[in-house]
Amino acid sequence: MNRKIFFFGAASMLLVSGAAQAKDVTLRPFTNPVVSSTAPFADCASSGALKGGGGKFGTQVQIQMKKLNLPDTDGIPCTDDDVICLQQTTSTVGGGPLATELVFRAEVKKGQIKIKHDMCAENSNLCPGALGATPTYAERVACYTADPSFDPLIFYALQPNACEGLVLSQETPSSALIAETGSTSGCP
Repeated sequence: MNRKIFFFGAASMLLVSGAAQAKDVTLRPFTNPVVSSTAPFADCASSGALKGGGGKFGTQVQIQMKKLNLPDTDGIPCTDDDVICLQQTTSTVGGGPLATELVFRAEVKKGQIKIKHDMCAENSNLCPGALGATPTYAERVACYTADPSFDPLIFYALQPNACEGLVLSQETPSSALIAETGSTSGCP
């Protein structure tokens, strides 16, 4: 099987299920499933959202979190102190499921992280229709504290950072979970 077609099938329409057209935008909040007063993301105090879709091909992804209980990082992309966010997806390729994920990294500044990418604009291999298209649905987006040992093989890098992009597997950092997409309840 042609590796480019195989990889693109996993990458096409990566953003968020329900974003059927390029102008559709889906917004999903973040929550912390672990209740702790020392957690980096405290439900009802911290806030965060995943915004997917939009742009010419519906390939924009934005992740933003505020009021995190985390120290500032060094401000240099792709270093060992970066927050790691993963968007896990499943595609149907050759009649069977294929687990993939997008790896994003973020700096912490004043308790905030901001990630913004248009995958198609940054790497044409991630554009719908570039090499073929197979629907892919985001199952989960989760962000983790820094993990210097987390170094997955990036098949299609987002420019200019080779530490971010499409991975043909689903790996999890060994560091602490900050938050994941979900819903909070009971907040005043």
